[in-house]
Amino acid sequence: MTRRRAVLLDLDGTLLDGSGLPAALRGTAVRLRELAPGLDPDAFVAAHTAAWAELWPEVEDEWMLGEGAGRDIERRVWAEALTRCGLPDPGLVDAAEAIHRDSARAAHRAYPDVPGALGALRDGGFVTAIVTNGAGGLQRAKVADAGLAGAVDVVVVSSEVGTKKPEPGIVEHALALLDADPARSWFAGDNLWVDVVAGQRAGCRTAWVDRHGRRRPAGSPVPDLEVPDLTALAIRLQGSPREVE
Repeated sequence: MTRRRAVLLDLDGTLLDGSGLPAALRGTAVRLRELAPGLDPDAFVAAHTAAWAELWPEVEDEWMLGEGAGRDIERRVWAEALTRCGLPDPGLVDAAEAIHRDSARAAHRAYPDVPGALGALRDGGFVTAIVTNGAGGLQRAKVADAGLAGAVDVVVVSSEVGTKKPEPGIVEHALALLDADPARSWFAGDNLWVDVVAGQRAGCRTAWVDRHGRRRPAGSPVPDLEVPDLTALAIRLQGSPREVE
C-alpha cells in the first residue's frame, strides 16, 4: 500500500505571527505596575529581555528537550527580571506568569493565509503536521491559541519526542505518525538552517517560507522551493503527486 503524501510545517514564523509578542510583554509590565507601583515598565521589559539573552545558552537544550521544563525556565526569567528591577517578590512572579499568559494568548495568531492554505493542502491530498522545537506545553498552547489544533493532522514538539530540528529524528517521527513517504513529502519553514536542513536530512523535499523578502544568503542550505507565504506553497504543490518544477 502506498504511503501518504505529507506537508510538515514549522510553527513560529511560518504559521504563527509573533509580531504581537513584544506588545504582550510590555502589557504585562504595565499591568504589573498596578501591583507594584514603583515598577518602570520600560525598565522591566529591558530587564526581561536581558535575562532571557543571558540565560538562553544555559537552558536551550532543557527548553527544547526537557519535557515540562518550559514553565520553570520562564519563571526563572520573570524572577530575574523583577529582581533586577528591585522587586524580588515570589508573589509578583506568580502575577507576571498569569498576566503574560493572558496577554500572549491574544498575541498568538496565525498569519492570515494559514487557514486557507492548510485547507488547500488537505484538498490536494496531503496530510499535514506541525513540527516545532520548544517546550511541549507552551508550544501546544500557542497552537491552540491560534486555532490550529484541528487544522492539521498531528502536532509534534521536540521536548515530547526527545529530538529537535535540525536533527532528522523529529521529522521522521512525524512522518511515521502520518504513515507518510518522505520521498513524496515536503517540509516547509522559515529557517534555512533548522527547518530546511531537518527536512533534507529526513529525505523530504523542502520549501523555505520567506515572509519578509530576505533573500537566501550565500552559502546557506538550498531548498527545493522558495515561497513568500503558505498560499504560494499550496498553489505550487497543487496537482503534483511528486514533482514541482
